[in-house]
Amino acid sequence: MATVHPAGRQDYDRLTGTLEAGWHGVRGIAIVGEAGIGKTYLADATARVAAELGWTVAATTAVEHERSSSFAALAGPLAQALGASLPDLASDDPRCSSITRRHRLYDVIGSTLSDGSGDLLMVIDDLHWADPDSQRLICSLLQRPMERKILIAVVYRRALMLEADQRATLHMLERATKITITPRRLTRRESADLLGLPDGPQVQRMHQAGNGNPRYLLALARPEELTALVQREMALLTDRSSTVLQASALLGASFDSSLLPEITGLDQRTVDEAIDELLSHDLLEAMHLRRLRFSKPAFRRGVLATMPRATRRTLHAAAATELTRREASPTTIAPHVERVARHGDVAAVDVLRSAADIARWQDPRSAARWLCTASELVPGQESLQVAHASVLMTLGRLSEAQQALPHASLRGGGILNAHLRVLQSRPVHDVPNVVEPGIRLFDLVEVELLLGRYKSASQRLPALSELPPFVPNALQVAASLCLGERLAAEEAMARTGILLRTTTDADLAPYIGSIVWAGLGALHLDRLTIALEAAERGLAIIDAVGNELYRAPLLCLLSWAAPSPEDATATMAQARTAARLVGSPLYATLTHASPADLFSAAGIFCVREKPPASSALTRRELAVAELVADGATNRQIATALFLSERTVERHLSRIFTKLDISTRSSLAALVGARGTQWPLPSGRSGAAGPAIRAVGSPTAR
Repeated sequence: MATVHPAGRQDYDRLTGTLEAGWHGVRGIAIVGEAGIGKTYLADATARVAAELGWTVAATTAVEHERSSSFAALAGPLAQALGASLPDLASDDPRCSSITRRHRLYDVIGSTLSDGSGDLLMVIDDLHWADPDSQRLICSLLQRPMERKILIAVVYRRALMLEADQRATLHMLERATKITITPRRLTRRESADLLGLPDGPQVQRMHQAGNGNPRYLLALARPEELTALVQREMALLTDRSSTVLQASALLGASFDSSLLPEITGLDQRTVDEAIDELLSHDLLEAMHLRRLRFSKPAFRRGVLATMPRATRRTLHAAAATELTRREASPTTIAPHVERVARHGDVAAVDVLRSAADIARWQDPRSAARWLCTASELVPGQESLQVAHASVLMTLGRLSEAQQALPHASLRGGGILNAHLRVLQSRPVHDVPNVVEPGIRLFDLVEVELLLGRYKSASQRLPALSELPPFVPNALQVAASLCLGERLAAEEAMARTGILLRTTTDADLAPYIGSIVWAGLGALHLDRLTIALEAAERGLAIIDAVGNELYRAPLLCLLSWAAPSPEDATATMAQARTAARLVGSPLYATLTHASPADLFSAAGIFCVREKPPASSALTRRELAVAELVADGATNRQIATALFLSERTVERHLSRIFTKLDISTRSSLAALVGARGTQWPLPSGRSGAAGPAIRAVGSPTAR
């Protein structure tokens, strides 16, 4: 009993409670649900308890070929229950019809079971594969009065019985079974328990992909198992449903079903019948009107993985043509165009560029991919290359962004300066279908703050008046702190704290970066309550909208403002995991910074104008030193900071020279003894001062 998962505890208690209840005769229990939801697990657990209570247990699992063999599904368990083989259907009287002989057989079996001694549990798993004779016999036994205590548990998928045109049998079965148990899907916390992982971003993604289905959750950790699971499910579908399912997978996790006839080439009636079949198999779910979605995103992933390349390309081309004809949004057309566009296709480049402009703030990963594809289709377009580098900068992938810049002159100016020129060169009205022009201006102010152009950024803040009031106030806090105007920062923070509680998540979702600025500014001003509220609010929005770009800095903020060292350590570990997923060297550095170094070591903030003194450690050297103190090897440090091992060795050599030490243990002891009172850049020793400007190597959000 201790091994039963909490998600199935209530169903398990109902099943075992039935075994222990006082009654006579036959009682039926139906365990019904989608594939992988835990039906068989509950049936097996019940059988184990029954055996421990002294019941006679007769169990079997029907297989697909048994549909054509009379009584094949029940031959084994009836032999166990009767202590003999199944009585022969043959009769010496040739005048007896097959129906009469069948009823006589039912009487013989019923009488034999009733005359037996002890309590009996019969479990028939996958009843949907059983032959009609076995199914009718079960229905007959469930309705027959007996002296002996007998429990018959049947496990089946209702959709497959309907598909096999066993509606009459199913109706009788549902009337005869007194208890019906439908195992539910797991919650996110239960998914974490099942997977044996901490409840964090990884579990959240797996839980959403599997929609709480235990079998899919376990298969997500092993791609080959997920592929096999998808192939088994698709083998149960008709050819028309398989075609519709493949087209649906290409359209997205949710999609407009009215597109399917044009994409598949099937008529509307055939498509509707296929959709009904997919709905009955719990593969799709209806949303509203003709909009559908995959019940388990992991299944869609498996369909895409098993789809032949030629089929995928054909469906993508049909989807791109139909969506273009309907004048759909570029972000809807782009995933199909990028798969089928050919070299020199200017129209495809226009679609990809427009889609990237729209997705630049909500989905920068897709925007970067589309711009990269556009640059390959029409090589040599500087505007595309700079735009691609700009999006890579947003993702924190600075080395890739530098390489994407087309000319050495641009690379010499720094990626932030190139990004600023991109923002300034294309007026908002020239960008088609931008969701909100204010987002572009907000992005411009952020980049100016990162470049240390605080006065220019402050002067632009009044132009953000059409944005939610929280956004300009949060940026004002950061700009004022950077300019050394602490009183103005305090006043802006007072307004920001109130607005944080009154602004809706929908209004803040496009401007998550402003929440990071507000939280770190609050921490710098010793407003820990606001810092915690900002971190928790930002993470809640990220969980809702799925934008993982800012998770690492928000987790760092939550760690720095945590009430206990234990909470801080656990949260910082999550921040490092989030930083690795983004692939940002800046975020990796940020996760090894300290609150005292907020505005100099954090990945989205700035460094001092003066170069570091010869005896001071740079930010990267400081990060290396702290990892050494944590016991990390050179290889582990290189992985954490996205460096080569040779670069780590050079950093250590310079650290040893500056600190006049020669061993790693001496460095670890020095880190532990001094804590945050390190020789920081420009000779800082703890608290961050207000007069800071950005120079040298670029930073990113």
